[in-house]
Amino acid sequence: MREQEIDPSKYYPEGYHPHLLTEWPVEGDLVVPLDQAPADLINGMGAEWRLKKKNRKILEEQGKL
Repeated sequence: MREQEIDPSKYYPEGYHPHLLTEWPVEGDLVVPLDQAPADLINGMGAEWRLKKKNRKILEEQGKL
């Protein structure tokens, strides 16, 4: 994958070069409470995720979870 990476200097504007993460900083899953997640992340999760969330709420209300 790294061999196919485009050189960042070719697509970032001159003078702008953010720090790029080349390794994931945690060993396991990264869990962020939903109320602390950015709105763009939540909106990008898609219809399937929203349906799953709705179903989970119904199951919790029925005491099945």
